[in-house]
Amino acid sequence: IAQQTWQSRVIEAANQHALDATALEKVRLASGATPQSVFVRLSSEVTGIDVSNPREQKLTLTLHGQPLVVQLCPVMRGNAIRDASGFKFDDFTNLVQFAQLSRAYNREAIKSLPTVDASWAGKPVDILFAATVVNGSLQDAAALALKQEARCWPVHPQRRSFYAPVVFPCCSPARWRWITSTTTSGVAKLT
Repeated sequence: IAQQTWQSRVIEAANQHALDATALEKVRLASGATPQSVFVRLSSEVTGIDVSNPREQKLTLTLHGQPLVVQLCPVMRGNAIRDASGFKFDDFTNLVQFAQLSRAYNREAIKSLPTVDASWAGKPVDILFAATVVNGSLQDAAALALKQEARCWPVHPQRRSFYAPVVFPCCSPARWRWITSTTTSGVAKLT
């Protein structure tokens, strides 16, 4: 059932109903003892990567000044994906089937995630995930989609241009140049 419903019940639902940071904060503040699972889409900078345990890799972001840990792979704990998808215990014959769907969804999520390593630290990302909100805290956040965003280079206030590395992002700042305009094809002109 997980593979057959993954696209419609999880991915499409997550893309259509994902909360942004402001809506998530409202849900968090209004939450009580009853767990509520939601889909969330954020753009944030990666503040930490934990790949020390190859079975439980995690990414840390900042949300409203607080750290938010999101599980990546290969083992994801919790039922956030299943519960955010709207499944209820009454939809299943027994508790075992209900739990199996949760594990199967967690395995499906892992299939579409990129490999993350220490080089992701400090970089902006766009992330879609499911999380459980209870008593004002986010728990069991599990990534569904993750991609690095393009870095926005600082703009020079007088030149109205931006400072960017020429050729490779890893080159030394001595090889950076001010980019003042682009050609019609979108290729940057260097100054």
